[in-house]
Amino acid sequence: MQTGAEKHPECSTGAPDYDSARPTAFGRESGLTNPRPAIGKQERPFRRDADLDIFARFGGAIALFLNNNRFARRRMGINIGKAAPAPENFATKLRAFDGIACLGPRFGSKTADFQIPADLPPGLPPDLLDFKITRVESLHPQLALPLDGKDAGEIVRWREFGRGVADIVARFADKEPFLARQDDIFYCCGWPDERAADNLVTMLCDRAHVETARMPEGVRRQQRGRTRIYTNYGTESADLGALEPGTDFFLDGQIIPPAGVSIVISDNQAGPA
Repeated sequence: MQTGAEKHPECSTGAPDYDSARPTAFGRESGLTNPRPAIGKQERPFRRDADLDIFARFGGAIALFLNNNRFARRRMGINIGKAAPAPENFATKLRAFDGIACLGPRFGSKTADFQIPADLPPGLPPDLLDFKITRVESLHPQLALPLDGKDAGEIVRWREFGRGVADIVARFADKEPFLARQDDIFYCCGWPDERAADNLVTMLCDRAHVETARMPEGVRRQQRGRTRIYTNYGTESADLGALEPGTDFFLDGQIIPPAGVSIVISDNQAGPA
C-alpha cells in the first residue's frame, strides 16, 4: 500500500534573483513568496520525525528543525510534525534535498562530546549556508525582544547572534539578524513567539506553494488526497464556512461541535482555493 505521495516536480537549480527585493520586515511583505514551481497540495509538506532522505522519498516540500513550531503549523492548517535531529551526514542529505529547510536556534551547537563545534554552529559548509553563530544568550521569562517590522512578533527564551554572507530575510528591532537565507536553506536566530512563528511558517509555506488557512480556535485540518478532515479539539463549536465556501460537509457539518469531525471531499486534489 502506498504510504506517501509522489515526489513533487524537480525544481530549477538556478538561484532566484532577489536583489530587487531584499526585505528588512518579516511576514508576507518579505518578497520571498512562490519562487519555486507549484507542487500538488495533496503532497505532504511535513513528515513526523523524519530524516531528510525520508522527506525526499515522500515528496516533502518543507523540513523544519525548529522545536516550537507545532502550534503555528496547526493554526495554519498544516498537520504533520517537525523533522528529526540532524545526523552526522546531515550536510550531504541537505545538499541532495529538493525542498526548503529551516534550521532553528541551537541547531548543531553541540558535538557528540557536548562541546561547541570548532567551526561554530550551525556547522554547515559555506556552499550550503554561509552563516555562523558567534554569541548566544538566554532571556528572562518576562523579557521578549521585538522583531523589526509591523506585526513581526517577538523572540522569547533564547537569542543568537550570527554573522556571514547569507541574505538576511528578517531582523531584530536592533537590526541584528533573525532569519538568514541561502537559496532554500534558512536559519532562525531565536525562539519565536506565537505571532513570529505564524509568520515564519506562513512565509515558508508560501515559498513552497503549500496552502495555509487560519484555523478557528481548537480546529485542526488534515489532507488525504481529495479528502480534508476537520477535527474540533476546542470547547466551543466552530464555523468552517469561511474555509470551505459553498462546500458540502459530511458527518458533523459546517458548524462543527466540540469533539466533532467534519469531512469535505473535493474534485480537486489541490485543495480549497
